[in-house]
Amino acid sequence: MSFSRYSTDSVSSATESSSTLHSTVSSASSATVLDDHSFPSKPSWIDLVKADTKLVDKSLVIDPVLNSHHHVVVALAHRGSGKSTFLSMLAEFLAMHSKHSIETRLECFSKCDLFTKRHPFFNKHFAKCPVIHLDFSQHGSRTYEDALKHFRTSVCRATRDLVNLLPSFLDTPADKNGRVGLYISAKAMKSHIEHVTMLFTDLDKGEGGRVEANALVTGLMEVLDKCLGGQQSVVLIDEFETPIANIMCEPGIPQGVREDIVLMYSSFYTAVFKNNDCLSFGLL
Repeated sequence: MSFSRYSTDSVSSATESSSTLHSTVSSASSATVLDDHSFPSKPSWIDLVKADTKLVDKSLVIDPVLNSHHHVVVALAHRGSGKSTFLSMLAEFLAMHSKHSIETRLECFSKCDLFTKRHPFFNKHFAKCPVIHLDFSQHGSRTYEDALKHFRTSVCRATRDLVNLLPSFLDTPADKNGRVGLYISAKAMKSHIEHVTMLFTDLDKGEGGRVEANALVTGLMEVLDKCLGGQQSVVLIDEFETPIANIMCEPGIPQGVREDIVLMYSSFYTAVFKNNDCLSFGLL
């Protein structure tokens, strides 16, 4: 697996309302309209390690990736090289919030070279930032409607846990000036969280298009940045090129449909990776 590095220019009252917002997000998390079994998720790196799957330890690659000094890194890899597993491992390493406990993640990483040979580096970066991990590997549609459904499904899967985390910020005590963290007032925080939650809820119900999906991801990154005192997010996309490659290779699709689907993905990459002050780095 080789890496090509690019700069971003190359990638076309709060406490009183806390319980209400908790309820709203809880309802959203249980509404799995798009997340059906016809579009299954891949097993995570943690799942593979726990199942004693034989894996090549690529954990030491994390160091050069994080120290590339570029906002966007494109990993060029052929199928079967383990890129998807590496992205999953990287997500579990960096993510401050995961469906797996810290103890489980530490147990799995304790078997890796990064933990045993680069422990200071490991401690510095482990579980320190928000991670949005998208999987586009199964995106391939003959109609714009199906392509949009797959896109919404992946966006909702990647953001669901972080959106569910947002109400906890409303429980953070404000200082004497009514501000929480470094950059945002409690009132502004409530407004930002409500907007992101509304976008997620609509998309999870199958409503909204590419503009709303883009706004959900960038809006979530902005909220997390403000609520966490300037903590930027990491965005990982597995098989970012697959949707466009599939639509270009599939015969019999009207040119207008091809263009609309290409625009859906290219506009997403532009929104997330270009001139986004809330992005720490992206890996595709």
